[in-house]
Formats: sequence, structure tokens, C-alpha cells
Amino acid sequence: MGEKFKRAFLGYKIDEVKQFINNEKAEFDKLYKESNSEFDAVAAENKMLKEELENIKKQISSYKDSKDRLQNILYKSYIQAAASLYDEQKKLETMIKEKTDILESQKSKNAEIKASINKLLSEIKIIVED
Repeated sequence: MGEKFKRAFLGYKIDEVKQFINNEKAEFDKLYKESNSEFDAVAAENKMLKEELENIKKQISSYKDSKDRLQNILYKSYIQAAASLYDEQKKLETMIKEKTDILESQKSKNAEIKASINKLLSEIKIIVED
């Protein structure tokens, strides 16, 4: 700024002062327009970034919802699988017990049959020896 003006009668030369003011105003207007266009560009970029941020927030929310649904599905599947496994294990234990009882019964019957056969063989032997 340090502009020096020539002295005139009762002050400074009016034309020089007006010219200086016009030059400063032109420079100010130019800077103002540049700053406004920069401001508009920054404002537009800011708006775009805010919209992008909102979209990303929506996507994150959607991903969290999907994650929660998948975790819920996996948990329910795990519970169903565990319950099914438990039920099948109980069925197998019941089947094993039933088959073991049948085997024990068959062993008992086999022992009775062997005893009967041995008794018959003894009686036949006695009859044959006489």
C-alpha cells in the first residue's frame, strides 16, 4: 500500500487519488471474485464430500445390519445343529441300550438252550448206555 501522492493546492492531486482508489478497487474486486470462486469450489467439494460421507454411513449401517443378520442366522443354525446333534446322540444311546438289552436277552436264551441241550444229551447218554 505505501502509495505516495503528489501534493496539490489544499491536499493531494485528486486524479491520482481517484486512480489509486480505482486500481485498489479493481484489485480488490479481482481478489474478491477469485476468493468467491475458490469459496464456491470449496463449498461444492464440501457438499460432495458430505454426500459421500452420508452414502458411506448408509453403507456402513447396511453392512452392520447384514452382519447382525448373519450372526443371528449363524447363532440360530448353531443352536439347531447342537440340538439336533444332542437329539441324535440320545437316539443312538437309546438304540445301543435296546440292542444291548436284546443281546443280553439272547445270551440268556442261548445259555438256557445250551443247558437244555446238555440235559438232553445227558439223558440220551443215559438211555444209550443202558
